[in-house]
Amino acid sequence: MVDYHPYSDAIKDDPYPVYRRMRDERPALYLEEYDCWFLSRFEDIWSVNSRYRALDSSRGTTPGQLLIGTEAVNPALTSMDPPAHSKYRGLISPAFKPNAVKALEPVVRERARSLARGLRETGGIDVVRDFAAQVAIRVVCELGGTRFEDKDRMLAWSNAIMEREDGHRGITDAGHQAAREMFSYYFEYVKEMRAQPHRWKGLLGVLLGTDLDGGMSDATIASYLCLALIGGTDTFPKAFASLVCRLRESPDQRRVLAADAAAIPDAFEEALRHTTPTQMLGRTLAQEIELHGETLRPGQKVMFLFASAGRDEREFPEPDRFDIARRRERTIAFGHGPHVCLGMHTARLEARIALEELLAVAPEYELDLARAERLRTEFVQGFTSLPLVARG
Repeated sequence: MVDYHPYSDAIKDDPYPVYRRMRDERPALYLEEYDCWFLSRFEDIWSVNSRYRALDSSRGTTPGQLLIGTEAVNPALTSMDPPAHSKYRGLISPAFKPNAVKALEPVVRERARSLARGLRETGGIDVVRDFAAQVAIRVVCELGGTRFEDKDRMLAWSNAIMEREDGHRGITDAGHQAAREMFSYYFEYVKEMRAQPHRWKGLLGVLLGTDLDGGMSDATIASYLCLALIGGTDTFPKAFASLVCRLRESPDQRRVLAADAAAIPDAFEEALRHTTPTQMLGRTLAQEIELHGETLRPGQKVMFLFASAGRDEREFPEPDRFDIARRRERTIAFGHGPHVCLGMHTARLEARIALEELLAVAPEYELDLARAERLRTEFVQGFTSLPLVARG
């Protein structure tokens, strides 16, 4: 019998043994407490996400929105479905396409190199707080068209929203307060910038300048900027830390990357497959779906266990093995279907350049796992602090 609960200690500590049992025994598992189905196999998650008409995003996508109802649903892309989703995604997606993202390379390179220089001088660095997160917030501000000088406040809000307390499900009171402060900050910033079109740039400039559906309100634009901040600064540092950790466990593979930077993109994809930070996202069912002899009915919720899908042996041979030479026909770490992550090309650019610069300074390194800190949640998991020391 599969003993699964999204808020259990077992899932927060190490979900992969439970996920394996779910894939083998109950690939479509129903919990009456939430009137929700949990899908754990790669192919099921891929195919259901391909049936976008069967899914309704208007009631939210996160565990806090769908399972316990403690998070508000923002009026932005994540809560839209086609055709409205297609229209608004089409408005902002040009800034996130590969050619547009490539133009960010000098900014990312300068930021990563400057931070890595500190490692050279001191011999140590926190891979999450003082490196990957600092690269990510620089990119978020550049893409968003917002003030980089407020980066520390922005990172603090994003971190607080994701933190959890034992015995408490979902966002904490401090997290809710951070969310309010973040929205208020962006709302006031949008109002300020609306009167100064000569300063418009990035995502903010696109949203302020559109006349789509009569234009967007200050509150709606602020919601987009909030989502961009969280999406851009929460998962990437954890994914990057996972890559650094896997390479510490596999020194031969690390040396391959130090000698050949062209192999870094595949290594990052493998880290995402092996230890993706986002455990799950979901939708509300709009159509009936038959799966593994079960009937998933309209109005019920369905959660996609992305972290489980990445370890599905039906898709990936020896899925628990980290292998930078692995060739994947498909990837689910950035989602699939109309809601595939807009920032995936940005994350890939950040990871490639950040690891190039890190390995240029510290091709051999150790991690102080005794002092590392890890986010232990039902939603996003990964290191929030990972001290690294250069060797040699």
